[in-house]
Amino acid sequence: MSARRWSGAPLGSLAVIGVGQMGGSVALAARAAGAVTEVVGWSRNPETLERARSLGIIDRAAGARAEVARGAALVVLAMPVRSLGEVARDIAPSLEAGAIVFDVGSVKVAAIREVERHLPRARSWRVIPSRGRSASAPTPRARCSSRAGAA
Repeated sequence: MSARRWSGAPLGSLAVIGVGQMGGSVALAARAAGAVTEVVGWSRNPETLERARSLGIIDRAAGARAEVARGAALVVLAMPVRSLGEVARDIAPSLEAGAIVFDVGSVKVAAIREVERHLPRARSWRVIPSRGRSASAPTPRARCSSRAGAA
């Protein structure tokens, strides 16, 4: 199966908050498709962040979650759903007008309410992972296998 290519111009920078299995998979797929010009990552674990950088999953690391979204056209929230509202609050002041924010959590109703409370102006997508492991470290063979749908 060949990789699907992005048909338009790259959207710009992708911010990945949580560069483990799920966030790393989205970053690799977006890069492989030609959909983004740069991938910036943040993780609460410095070792995970360095591993993602050394594997080429991210181009650079942000020092704080609030700065990772600055200038990003796309932002992926890849952390436990109970953290989504707090993260949305932290990145809201840094978001560009028209930035697209999506999460890869599998439990949606409460998470959506929390995110939308802090990001009312952002475009938001719900992505439900179709499979994955609970491992949090990025791997060089991470794959993106999600179904996406507009909210």
